[in-house]
Amino acid sequence: SFYKTGNLDTCQMSVTWEEYSGPTQSIACKDSVVFKLEWGDEVLLTPDMIFQDIRFGCANNYSLELFVAGNLRPQPIITAADTNIMLTATTTDPNNGNQCSTRIIVLTNFYCKKPLPVCDVQCHSAPIGDCSSGHSDQDEVEWPCDITITGACPFNELYPDPDILIWYGLADSADVYPAIDFSQCLSNGYYDQEMVFPTEKIIQRNWTIIDWESDTVYEYIQNITLEYDLTEICDTLPWNSPTGNCGSGHTLTDDVEWPADITVHSLFSKPEDLAHNSEVLSQNVRPQVSTGCNVAETTYSDILTGINDTTLLVERKWNVQDVKSLEVWQYIQNITLIRKGDGSLVCVTRENGKPIPDVELIPGVFTDLTGCHFFENPAGIIVTPVKDSPIDEGVNILDEIAIEEYLLGIRTLSEYQQYAADLNHNLSITAIDVVEIDKIIKGTFIPPLPHNWTFYEENTKEHSVDISNTLASYKFIGVKKGDVVTAPGEEEIFLHASDEVLNNGETYEIPFYLDRHIHVKGFGIEISNPGNNLEFLDVTTPQFSEFSFAQDAHVSNGSLRMVWIASPAHFATGFEILENQPFFVLRLKANENVILHDALLLGIDIKNEFIPPSTDSTFIFRLFWDGVIVSSTVDIGNGRTLEFYPNPVTNVIHFKGLSDQENVIITLYDGVGQTILQSSLKESVDLTSLHSGIYYISFFVDGKYSKMVPVVKI
Repeated sequence: SFYKTGNLDTCQMSVTWEEYSGPTQSIACKDSVVFKLEWGDEVLLTPDMIFQDIRFGCANNYSLELFVAGNLRPQPIITAADTNIMLTATTTDPNNGNQCSTRIIVLTNFYCKKPLPVCDVQCHSAPIGDCSSGHSDQDEVEWPCDITITGACPFNELYPDPDILIWYGLADSADVYPAIDFSQCLSNGYYDQEMVFPTEKIIQRNWTIIDWESDTVYEYIQNITLEYDLTEICDTLPWNSPTGNCGSGHTLTDDVEWPADITVHSLFSKPEDLAHNSEVLSQNVRPQVSTGCNVAETTYSDILTGINDTTLLVERKWNVQDVKSLEVWQYIQNITLIRKGDGSLVCVTRENGKPIPDVELIPGVFTDLTGCHFFENPAGIIVTPVKDSPIDEGVNILDEIAIEEYLLGIRTLSEYQQYAADLNHNLSITAIDVVEIDKIIKGTFIPPLPHNWTFYEENTKEHSVDISNTLASYKFIGVKKGDVVTAPGEEEIFLHASDEVLNNGETYEIPFYLDRHIHVKGFGIEISNPGNNLEFLDVTTPQFSEFSFAQDAHVSNGSLRMVWIASPAHFATGFEILENQPFFVLRLKANENVILHDALLLGIDIKNEFIPPSTDSTFIFRLFWDGVIVSSTVDIGNGRTLEFYPNPVTNVIHFKGLSDQENVIITLYDGVGQTILQSSLKESVDLTSLHSGIYYISFFVDGKYSKMVPVVKI
């Protein structure tokens, strides 16, 4: 054995530290940092790369964000693809919030054309002269001209970034970006400054062009004016008066149509009741205000006068106010209410006045399609409405978002909406109710009470009322548990993917795209595989990071169900979804040869819907397949058919419809009837070696040939 020997000494050391309480030097960044990258290189930016020196302590204590033309990049990573892109790295001191920024310049090793100096200071529509004239055609740049957009909405307006200007055609393409002659050494970017006025907003777009080779910066200001669509009212007479100009009292050129005086045989006079009264035209329910931007707010107040034992006069003062300019217009509508019969009319509606039929008022007595029932002898009758329906009826992702927003203080809920949101019946709205409504949407909720409808008498909020007094009106407001928000309308949004042939045993990643550029704060969708011949493996969402297959997706009985809601921090803006980038990518495995569009459908167990931010509207998903693969069918007798696909075929053709045990011969003929190929039936046959053209195929089954069917080889 070999042993080491020697002396051994030990010691102890004690270390203490105190926080420095003196002044802290503000962080400072370099003006610019140049990275020369090869294609394939990738660099993770860190604060020490952009600090002027290393006097500011450990770089890991600072955060760093990378912005591309003002937009935050998910990770501060640069590649060679960032050459000629406007990049800004900003680092932040977490202790005091101090920040500094650096321009990041990425260069690659390709040849860089030397650009001409930029001398233009005016936009492309200015007269052309030499460089000193302000607009020349001899330099590299044509600046965009000012833009005026009319009919803009002062609230929730589309922000006119270049993508929006292009998408909605709001400006000539020459005024969206500076036009730069091809030069690998010039790039551009911009930042905006806003000036808001009562009737318009002016966005001062500051364009910057950088000559990377000489490090010269050129700047230009473009003004984008958004002229607001404000309310304009001159009418003083109702909608059915003779029309003329504004001075006549009724014109069709302003933004309002006032309701006319009406008489109804009912004691229910609120606008939501009149909207469902067959006696009342829709024009007489409320003022019809159309500004295109929802900048007008309509309110009313009533004065009631008893005419006799059966008649009431309601003098309704309507107020329309432009919420931007604060201008107010007023109008008086007279509504005569006549009680019909000597009994008591009981009606049941939603908060918005929509009738609720089939509500049991007393045992064996139900409301009709109008939501009402007339009791001819009401003495001593106590009405207690009862109704039940499936717990998920009317409940969707929008309701869950509404409860979360209410708890966060960014949304108000009416009294009845709060009743609907109280899913655990504890007389308050808490995070538990969010959990419960999530269970309803996902199909795992167990209701604590036998009935999921609750009814409140409109005036007393009691669940029962004695209807003996025939001079009174009796109305209940029905609340369906979980049905908090009623969407004003449902528009379709198309989800599309490319069709393809899936081979047995192989794994595929299928990207699905939306048909528009939009933001999302929630969606629910079910992808169904009725043939149960596919295996769902995973789902990813490349454009937003919060979706989790483990938490937000559920696979069961041949269906993939996805229910996702953004975190509250993203409720206001949602996540941006570009139409040319996948909305989600589905990874699956084929358990037999199938055509994708035959195997996947939208399911029906949940409502397939898409929720954008800053609105209560919803979009209903519709599935669309790009480049649908055509299959062909051959009648082989005895009521049997054999299917082959795709047709046209590029390489491999697949067959489906007969078992492996049957003795079937495939024969392929050219255009003049000569046999090109003959073999026993297989799941697929490779036709790659054939020239493009039209061929014919037939099958020899049970001792006879089928008809010849054309096959197109491309």
